Amino acid sequence: MTDQPMPTNNNVSEEENVSEAVLRSYLRKIEKAQQTGNATEHTYRAALQELLEALFSDITVTNEPKRIKCGAPVIKGTRIPIERILFLLKDGYNLEAIHLEYPQVDIKTLEKVIDELSQIVNTHLHGPSLS
Repeated sequence: MTDQPMPTNNNVSEEENVSEAVLRSYLRKIEKAQQTGNATEHTYRAALQELLEALFSDITVTNEPKRIKCGAPVIKGTRIPIERILFLLKDGYNLEAIHLEYPQVDIKTLEKVIDELSQIVNTHLHGPSLS
């Protein structure tokens, strides 16, 4: 992308010029993010939010919606929230029963989820007893 000026058209309204400037700003932001080499979907959300709110003043864009599936940590490659797995364990389900509930997630993956959660608790949540 280059920052060369667009040909001017005297018939273009001020609103169209503002929209063009906003779009150019958005493109610069996503190009810069992409050049880092480690951009993900989340990397681009703030720029998209700014773009949409600048172009459409009558809407409000929510970057991180309430943690109902979207925005909640999930098992990689699925849309199954980790919170759901913890709820099922708390409710008395064993890994085999969870696997029956979600056959696309094998037991080995469920074991890894539990291991990772244990590691997080052991690493980050040391302190007074939780009960």
